Amino acid sequence: MVLVDENGKFVPLDQVLAAYASHMVQKQKSGIIVTNIEASMSIEKMTKPHNGKVIRTKVGDVHIAIAVKKHKATFGGEPCGAWIHPNFHYCPDGILSSVLILKALEEEENKKLSSFVSETPRYPILRRNLKCSNQAKSVAMNKLEKTLPTAFPEVREKLTIDGIRLILENGWILVRPSGTEPLIRITIEANSEKRAKEIMEKGAKTVKKAIKETTG
Repeated sequence: MVLVDENGKFVPLDQVLAAYASHMVQKQKSGIIVTNIEASMSIEKMTKPHNGKVIRTKVGDVHIAIAVKKHKATFGGEPCGAWIHPNFHYCPDGILSSVLILKALEEEENKKLSSFVSETPRYPILRRNLKCSNQAKSVAMNKLEKTLPTAFPEVREKLTIDGIRLILENGWILVRPSGTEPLIRITIEANSEKRAKEIMEKGAKTVKKAIKETTG
C-alpha cells in the first residue's frame, strides 16, 4: 500500500509506517511492533513514549509475519508498504491496510492524512552500493563484523540478523550484501544531513577496505 494525502502529495513510506505503529501502540497503551532492519528509527521515536517495543527482522515480509506471530505483536510492517495486521491474518494486505488507515484517521478525531503523519520526524537517509563479487561477499562481511564497529567508537547496539547494523549516537549504519547483485549495500540514517554524511564517509571507507583486502 502506498498513500497519497488530501493535497495530492505522496506520503513517505517510513513516515506513515511509524505514524500507524504509534497509533496502534497508543490505542492498546503498549504493544510490540515488528519491522525490518532497514526501516527508519522514527518507528522507535514514535512508539517508545507510549510503552511500545520495536523488534527488527531480516528484510522480507515473510520474516515480519513470522516475528509478529512469534512475539504476539500488535502490528508489523515494512517501509515498502507491506503491512501485517495479526488481528485479521499474517499476510501483507494492501486493501485491508487501506481500510485500517482510514479507520485510524477516523479514530484520531477525523484527522487528515497529512496531519496524521505530521508528528513523525523525517530523518535524512543516504544509500550507497559498492561492487563486490558474489564469491567475496561472505568473506568481506566476516571482516566487517570485526572492523566496522571499530570505526565507530560510539556504538550503542550491534545487530547481525541481516548484514551488520550499528546503532550510533544520533543515527545508524546498515551494511548488507545484496541478494541479487554483486554489491554490498550501505544504508545510513541520522538526525541531520551533516551527521549522515559523516557516518557514510567512515562506513564507506571501512567497507571499501574490507572488499579490497578480500579481492586483492
